[in-house]
This record gives sequence, C-alpha cells and structure tokens, in this order.
Amino acid sequence: TDSRFQVLMHQEDVPLGEPMRPSQLLPCLLPLMWQLYPQRRYRGSDSSFWHIVYHVKFSGMEDMLLERLPRLERE
Repeated sequence: TDSRFQVLMHQEDVPLGEPMRPSQLLPCLLPLMWQLYPQRRYRGSDSSFWHIVYHVKFSGMEDMLLERLPRLERE
C-alpha cells in the first residue's frame, strides 16, 4: 500500500475578518500555518515538512499539491 499523505491546497485573497484566539479554532488535521523553506518545501506549524509536488498560480488564485515528507527526509 502507498502510505504517502498528500494535500491539495487552494488559496485565494479574501477580506480579513475578526481575529481569533487559538482556543476559538476548531480542531484540524492540517497545520494552521505554513512557512516556505528552501528546496520546494513547506514547514507546518506542527513541525511537519511537506514537498511541493506542483504549484499553479492564475488570476490571483493558487493551487498546490503538497506531500508530507517522512521524518527521515525532514532534516
């Protein structure tokens, strides 16, 4: 079986809303914040690393397919 975990992310600009406290956020299986790292990778707020499989930006919208890296490839 294939144990890769992939996420398709869609991002678009939206007006800002009211700020929320962390205690107000619903539980989520994905990191709430992402930071771009070298070598086509992102690091999640949960310290997970993700490889960018593909990235498309068109008319102010972005789609990205990210694949979580195994622990050995994160460092």
